[in-house]
Amino acid sequence: MPADPRSAPSAHPPRPHALRTWDTLGEGDRATLAAWLHAFDPVRFVDPAAAHEACGSSAFARGAQHLSVWGPDGPRGALAVVTRELAPRRVAFVTGVCVEAGERPTFDRLLAAALERVGDAGATIKVGLPPAHPHLADFVTAHGFHYVEDALRLALTGAAPPLAPRPELTRRAVSADEVETYRAVAEAAFADAPNGGSMSRAEARERLDQRAFPDQVALYRLGDAVIGFHELALRAAVGNIDSLGLLPRFQGQGLGAHLLRGCVEALRAQGAERVELLVMGSNARALRLYRRHGFTQRAALTAWFVRPPGG
Repeated sequence: MPADPRSAPSAHPPRPHALRTWDTLGEGDRATLAAWLHAFDPVRFVDPAAAHEACGSSAFARGAQHLSVWGPDGPRGALAVVTRELAPRRVAFVTGVCVEAGERPTFDRLLAAALERVGDAGATIKVGLPPAHPHLADFVTAHGFHYVEDALRLALTGAAPPLAPRPELTRRAVSADEVETYRAVAEAAFADAPNGGSMSRAEARERLDQRAFPDQVALYRLGDAVIGFHELALRAAVGNIDSLGLLPRFQGQGLGAHLLRGCVEALRAQGAERVELLVMGSNARALRLYRRHGFTQRAALTAWFVRPPGG
């Protein structure tokens, strides 16, 4: 079988100022771009491996929706577009924006390419920017976007406050035949979240296939009823609660604290010395829960800007 040319190092560098997608890059250029993304935004892309994993994920259509502009000496800028929410909510997201201050034409080109992929003039566009690079806010406001809120990273470094056990509440790793249950619970838990939305079966399968430990993706049950889920990650002794969702009909019963404790226990069992999570600044209920259980703000991860339909 002939080798896939995308998996080999590029024989020739990309053309100067060429617009590329991740899925068309050889491994050499992928490594170069991943290292560049990490250097630009180490809060989001904690290391080159994390950048590499994110860019080629199913969230970005296996890399077809991750866009980069290259100059003769390497990457000039990059971003990704998520269009899966167009059908249910007419919302598209532009994330992972990495463009240097002197590269305004590069940003304009990348944004235009992202909007072309959205292809819906009536859609709301949300752009997430790294707060450490304020010039990007100037770039997006020039295109009619306005700031709405930050996504905050919180951390738990010590022991969590005591919590009375709930014997009828159980946690179990998602099994191979529970993909659809997991996907449905994740969608329902985040249906009304500001930056939440749908999950494809391919994306659910990918998250299960990439597990480093069984409890990394788990379902919670109250008796026989599935009530919520979590998705975790662990890098260099830092555990991340990537997603924690409780079905709406079970909210307001004190169960969220037990799911949070389950996440911490699962990560600590894997050697996590610090546990972190991401929460939208407008999610007052979640912020109260996390702070009540020992989490404190560590950084603003993303500043979100919005352009309404027709903007």
